[in-house]
Amino acid sequence: MTNKFINKNKGFNLIEIVIIILVTGISSALATGIIVGNSYKTDNGTSYSELINDDNLKMFLNSYSSILSDYYENVNKDELITSAIDGMMSYLGDNYSVYMDENATSDLANELAGEYVGIGIAMQVDEETKEITVAKVYDETPAEEVGFKVGDIIININGDSVENSSIDDISKLIKDDSQNVCIGVLRDGKELELNVTARKILKPVVDYYMIDDKIGYIYLDVFNSSAYVQVKKAIDNLEKSGMESLIFDLRDNTGGVLEEAVDIASMFIGKGKILYSLEDKNGRDTKYDETDEMKNYFVVVLINSGSASAAEILAGALKDSYGAVLVGETSFGKGKVQQTKKVDGNSMIKFTSAKWLRPNGECVDGIGITPDYEVKALDGELPILENGQNSEEAIEAYYQALSNVYKRQLDKAIELLK
Repeated sequence: MTNKFINKNKGFNLIEIVIIILVTGISSALATGIIVGNSYKTDNGTSYSELINDDNLKMFLNSYSSILSDYYENVNKDELITSAIDGMMSYLGDNYSVYMDENATSDLANELAGEYVGIGIAMQVDEETKEITVAKVYDETPAEEVGFKVGDIIININGDSVENSSIDDISKLIKDDSQNVCIGVLRDGKELELNVTARKILKPVVDYYMIDDKIGYIYLDVFNSSAYVQVKKAIDNLEKSGMESLIFDLRDNTGGVLEEAVDIASMFIGKGKILYSLEDKNGRDTKYDETDEMKNYFVVVLINSGSASAAEILAGALKDSYGAVLVGETSFGKGKVQQTKKVDGNSMIKFTSAKWLRPNGECVDGIGITPDYEVKALDGELPILENGQNSEEAIEAYYQALSNVYKRQLDKAIELLK
């Protein structure tokens, strides 16, 4: 008995081994299927196994396979797929839904980035001498710290002359050198050497100043990812300078990061008031201010036909939920919100996910926001420019006339505040 017991437990017989292998194999296959099914999903949660069973996708895959195998010439797979994605975007019939290749994706990321590597100066070319001068020195930047001044003429970098160099050439020389760089400038007839090191700094999108003892002015160029921080800093400094009313200039601001516009609006609007609403195929979602911060001074917002998207969201929120007055021209009329999805490491699709509504319930898409006080170019005031056939004089006359319109809009805002 003892021997039988020992032999029985020394191992498994052949049949038992086969059964164990089968059970283990089936269990592994099921487990693997569950893991794969859960792991390989699209960004919106759809599993690839569901997509494989989609008859439409099967039709696409069959077409793709046939072209690769049977078309009479060699086909670039990447370009074939890109064209297919382009076709899907075109089918939507929406100007804001597009496929963005690597370059377009990079350009958008750079535009909306809140930081960049540099020293913190804006440069311009003197039209007469063709010299490159410092047009602005931004606060709290390496350039300010080492003493750059507006009007400095840049003459060399690390001892090498920059004569005949462009602004882009000089920017590249400064940014490419991660070490301390010596920039030679000419100031009041004297040559100076300023040693400075480029670093990550906020990408400037705000300009602000006091118009007089009581009226503050803020110009916002675009809603990049540091727009709120820069606007808040501007407002804080203007309030410390005695500002009692504000002109918020959103002219030619084409939009950008929605959340930045919402955060800026929340600085002014009282808690619980409507900022905007989103409306999609699932219904309407209204966004309310949830912050305790609010302002109580008079605000005039300048808008024109170049004010779009996030700029219109901010202008609409300040008008409807704060009581701001709008001056200028009817805005662009972009009442749709887009989101982006990466399709591979370097490209993405951008598509409309909803339309947005002002706090008063209006959708501005294709309509725009009408100002309370319209100030626009007079009939015949702006010269007509013809594509490719404009002299320098004609272009200069056009922008001078446009500058006059811009000045009248600002003057109207100042008049209202006074």
